[in-house]
Amino acid sequence: MPDMNKKLISCCLFIVIQCIAGQACADYIINNATFVLIEPLRISAQPNQTFSADINVRNISNLCAFQFDIIFDPQVLTITNATPGDYITSSSRSILASEAVITSGKLTVAVITKDDADGPSGNGKLATIQCTINNLPGNGLKYTETTLNLDNVLMADRLGDQLSAHSLRDASVIIKLSDETTPVHIKMKGDLRFGQIIKDIYIRQPSVNFVNTKLFGYDCLN
Repeated sequence: MPDMNKKLISCCLFIVIQCIAGQACADYIINNATFVLIEPLRISAQPNQTFSADINVRNISNLCAFQFDIIFDPQVLTITNATPGDYITSSSRSILASEAVITSGKLTVAVITKDDADGPSGNGKLATIQCTINNLPGNGLKYTETTLNLDNVLMADRLGDQLSAHSLRDASVIIKLSDETTPVHIKMKGDLRFGQIIKDIYIRQPSVNFVNTKLFGYDCLN
Protein backbone atom coordinates (compact mmCIF):
# COMPACT_ATOMS: atom_id res chain seq x y z
CA MET A 1 0.00 0.00 0.00
CA PRO A 2 2.76 2.55 0.80
CA ASP A 3 4.42 1.76 -2.54
CA MET A 4 1.16 2.47 -4.33
CA ASN A 5 0.86 5.83 -2.55
CA LYS A 6 4.39 6.73 -3.56
CA LYS A 7 3.63 5.86 -7.19
CA LEU A 8 0.42 7.93 -7.06
CA ILE A 9 2.26 10.91 -5.59
CA SER A 10 5.02 10.59 -8.20
CA CYS A 11 2.43 10.43 -10.96
CA CYS A 12 0.66 13.54 -9.65
CA LEU A 13 3.95 15.43 -9.37
CA PHE A 14 4.84 14.45 -12.93
CA ILE A 15 1.49 15.74 -14.21
CA VAL A 16 1.89 19.00 -12.30
CA ILE A 17 5.40 19.53 -13.66
CA GLN A 18 4.20 18.82 -17.20
CA CYS A 19 1.35 21.31 -16.81
CA ILE A 20 3.70 24.00 -15.51
CA ALA A 21 6.18 23.35 -18.32
CA GLY A 22 3.40 23.39 -20.89
CA GLN A 23 2.00 26.66 -19.54
CA ALA A 24 5.47 28.21 -19.53
CA CYS A 25 5.99 27.12 -23.14
CA ALA A 26 2.59 28.52 -24.15
CA ASP A 27 3.32 31.81 -22.37
CA TYR A 28 6.69 32.05 -24.12
CA ILE A 29 5.11 31.50 -27.53
CA ILE A 30 2.35 34.05 -26.88
CA ASN A 31 4.74 36.64 -25.47
CA ASN A 32 7.14 36.29 -28.40
CA ALA A 33 4.63 35.85 -31.23
CA THR A 34 4.28 38.62 -33.81
CA PHE A 35 0.80 40.12 -34.01
CA VAL A 36 -0.63 42.50 -36.58
CA LEU A 37 -3.96 43.91 -35.48
CA ILE A 38 -6.49 46.65 -36.05
CA GLU A 39 -7.15 48.73 -32.95
CA PRO A 40 -9.48 49.38 -31.35
CA LEU A 41 -10.74 45.83 -31.84
CA ARG A 42 -14.32 47.01 -31.30
CA ILE A 43 -15.50 50.31 -32.76
CA SER A 44 -18.83 52.07 -32.20
CA ALA A 45 -20.14 54.47 -34.84
CA GLN A 46 -23.30 55.91 -36.41
CA PRO A 47 -24.35 56.51 -40.03
CA ASN A 48 -22.44 59.39 -41.66
CA GLN A 49 -19.85 59.33 -38.85
CA THR A 50 -16.11 59.28 -39.57
CA PHE A 51 -13.75 57.33 -37.32
CA SER A 52 -10.09 56.29 -37.38
CA ALA A 53 -8.39 52.99 -36.61
CA ASP A 54 -4.73 52.03 -36.25
CA ILE A 55 -2.96 49.01 -37.75
CA ASN A 56 -0.38 48.00 -35.14
CA VAL A 57 2.37 45.40 -34.96
CA ARG A 58 3.66 43.69 -31.82
CA ASN A 59 6.89 41.77 -31.22
CA ILE A 60 8.51 42.53 -34.57
CA SER A 61 12.25 42.62 -35.28
CA ASN A 62 14.10 44.78 -37.84
CA LEU A 63 11.03 45.93 -39.76
CA CYS A 64 12.00 47.70 -42.99
CA ALA A 65 9.02 47.17 -45.28
CA PHE A 66 5.41 46.10 -45.03
CA GLN A 67 2.25 45.67 -47.03
CA PHE A 68 -1.29 44.72 -46.01
CA ASP A 69 -4.85 44.67 -47.28
CA ILE A 70 -8.00 45.60 -45.40
CA ILE A 71 -11.16 44.01 -46.75
CA PHE A 72 -14.42 45.84 -45.97
CA ASP A 73 -18.04 46.03 -47.08
CA PRO A 74 -18.37 49.07 -49.38
CA GLN A 75 -22.14 49.09 -48.93
CA VAL A 76 -21.67 49.77 -45.22
CA LEU A 77 -18.59 51.99 -45.00
CA THR A 78 -16.04 53.89 -47.07
CA ILE A 79 -12.32 54.12 -46.34
CA THR A 80 -11.40 57.70 -47.12
CA ASN A 81 -7.72 57.91 -46.19
CA ALA A 82 -4.69 55.90 -45.08
CA THR A 83 -1.38 57.26 -43.78
CA PRO A 84 1.76 55.39 -42.64
CA GLY A 85 2.68 55.55 -38.97
CA ASP A 86 5.99 56.91 -37.77
CA TYR A 87 7.11 53.59 -36.26
CA ILE A 88 8.82 52.25 -39.39
CA THR A 89 11.07 55.35 -39.55
CA SER A 90 11.78 55.46 -35.80
CA SER A 91 15.22 53.81 -36.23
CA SER A 92 16.52 56.59 -38.54
CA ARG A 93 15.52 54.84 -41.78
CA SER A 94 13.65 57.01 -44.29
CA ILE A 95 10.71 56.12 -46.50
CA LEU A 96 11.74 55.17 -50.02
CA ALA A 97 8.19 54.80 -51.27
CA SER A 98 4.69 54.45 -49.84
CA GLU A 99 1.34 53.96 -51.45
CA ALA A 100 -2.29 53.44 -50.48
CA VAL A 101 -4.70 52.09 -53.09
CA ILE A 102 -8.41 52.06 -52.33
CA THR A 103 -10.74 50.05 -54.54
CA SER A 104 -14.27 48.85 -53.96
CA GLY A 105 -14.11 46.73 -50.83
CA LYS A 106 -10.31 46.69 -50.44
CA LEU A 107 -7.53 48.95 -49.22
CA THR A 108 -3.89 48.10 -49.94
CA VAL A 109 -1.11 49.91 -48.08
CA ALA A 110 2.60 49.40 -48.79
CA VAL A 111 5.67 51.13 -47.34
CA ILE A 112 9.36 50.54 -48.13
CA THR A 113 12.23 52.24 -46.28
CA LYS A 114 15.89 52.74 -47.11
CA ASP A 115 19.16 53.20 -45.17
CA ASP A 116 22.02 51.12 -43.81
CA ALA A 117 20.49 50.97 -40.34
CA ASP A 118 18.32 48.12 -39.12
CA GLY A 119 14.61 48.69 -38.85
CA PRO A 120 12.76 49.13 -35.55
CA SER A 121 11.93 46.23 -33.24
CA GLY A 122 9.17 45.83 -30.68
CA ASN A 123 5.70 47.33 -30.92
CA GLY A 124 4.44 50.19 -33.06
CA LYS A 125 1.88 51.68 -35.42
CA LEU A 126 2.13 50.71 -39.07
CA ALA A 127 -0.63 52.97 -40.38
CA THR A 128 -3.83 54.84 -39.57
CA ILE A 129 -6.98 54.64 -41.66
CA GLN A 130 -10.05 56.86 -41.72
CA CYS A 131 -13.48 55.41 -42.44
CA THR A 132 -16.94 56.90 -42.89
CA ILE A 133 -20.13 54.97 -42.23
CA ASN A 134 -22.52 55.23 -45.15
CA ASN A 135 -26.05 56.60 -44.79
CA LEU A 136 -27.60 53.25 -43.96
CA PRO A 137 -31.31 52.42 -43.93
CA GLY A 138 -32.52 51.26 -40.55
CA ASN A 139 -34.91 48.56 -41.79
CA GLY A 140 -36.38 48.41 -38.30
CA LEU A 141 -33.02 47.57 -36.69
CA LYS A 142 -31.36 49.45 -33.88
CA TYR A 143 -27.85 48.11 -34.51
CA THR A 144 -25.92 46.48 -37.31
CA GLU A 145 -22.34 45.20 -37.49
CA THR A 146 -19.56 44.98 -40.04
CA THR A 147 -15.90 43.92 -39.96
CA LEU A 148 -12.54 45.32 -41.06
CA ASN A 149 -10.53 42.26 -42.12
CA LEU A 150 -6.73 42.17 -42.33
CA ASP A 151 -5.38 40.14 -45.23
CA ASN A 152 -2.22 39.60 -47.30
CA VAL A 153 0.15 40.92 -44.61
CA LEU A 154 3.76 41.01 -45.86
CA MET A 155 6.73 42.27 -43.85
CA ALA A 156 10.45 42.30 -44.59
CA ASP A 157 13.72 43.08 -42.82
CA ARG A 158 16.68 45.10 -44.14
CA LEU A 159 17.88 42.23 -46.34
CA GLY A 160 14.45 41.71 -47.84
CA ASP A 161 13.82 38.48 -45.93
CA GLN A 162 10.24 37.81 -44.94
CA LEU A 163 9.11 38.47 -41.37
CA SER A 164 6.21 36.26 -40.34
CA ALA A 165 3.04 37.43 -38.61
CA HIS A 166 1.84 34.66 -36.33
CA SER A 167 -1.58 36.16 -35.74
CA LEU A 168 -3.86 38.71 -37.42
CA ARG A 169 -6.71 40.38 -35.56
CA ASP A 170 -9.63 42.06 -37.28
CA ALA A 171 -11.87 44.82 -35.93
CA SER A 172 -15.64 44.80 -35.47
CA VAL A 173 -17.62 47.97 -36.18
CA ILE A 174 -20.90 48.26 -34.30
CA ILE A 175 -23.17 50.76 -36.02
CA LYS A 176 -25.93 52.34 -34.00
CA LEU A 177 -28.85 53.23 -36.22
CA SER A 178 -31.22 56.05 -35.31
CA ASP A 179 -33.21 55.52 -32.15
CA GLU A 180 -35.85 58.00 -33.24
CA THR A 181 -39.22 56.30 -33.03
CA THR A 182 -42.58 56.59 -34.71
CA PRO A 183 -45.39 55.39 -32.41
CA VAL A 184 -48.05 53.15 -33.90
CA HIS A 185 -51.11 52.79 -31.62
CA ILE A 186 -52.89 49.45 -31.68
CA LYS A 187 -56.13 49.05 -29.73
CA MET A 188 -56.28 45.62 -28.12
CA LYS A 189 -59.70 44.13 -27.41
CA GLY A 190 -60.61 41.27 -25.16
CA ASP A 191 -61.99 40.25 -21.80
CA LEU A 192 -59.07 41.72 -19.87
CA ARG A 193 -59.06 42.18 -16.14
CA PHE A 194 -58.29 45.89 -16.29
CA GLY A 195 -60.52 46.55 -19.27
CA GLN A 196 -59.34 47.97 -22.56
CA ILE A 197 -55.59 48.45 -22.96
CA ILE A 198 -53.83 50.70 -25.44
CA LYS A 199 -50.32 49.50 -26.27
CA ASP A 200 -47.69 51.53 -28.18
CA ILE A 201 -45.50 49.62 -30.57
CA TYR A 202 -42.49 51.61 -31.72
CA ILE A 203 -41.02 50.99 -35.14
CA ARG A 204 -37.42 52.11 -35.46
CA GLN A 205 -36.65 54.60 -38.23
CA PRO A 206 -33.24 55.51 -39.69
CA SER A 207 -31.69 58.97 -39.52
CA VAL A 208 -31.82 61.16 -42.25
CA ASN A 209 0.88 50.35 -53.74
CA PHE A 210 2.73 48.64 -54.67
CA VAL A 211 -0.07 46.32 -55.54
CA ASN A 212 1.73 44.54 -58.33
CA THR A 213 5.23 44.77 -56.84
CA LYS A 214 6.60 42.27 -54.33
CA LEU A 215 8.36 43.83 -51.40
CA PHE A 216 10.74 40.95 -50.83
CA GLY A 217 13.96 41.25 -52.77
CA TYR A 218 13.39 44.93 -53.53
CA ASP A 219 16.82 46.14 -54.63
CA CYS A 220 16.67 49.49 -52.79
CA LEU A 221 15.98 48.22 -49.29
CA ASN A 222 19.59 48.78 -48.23
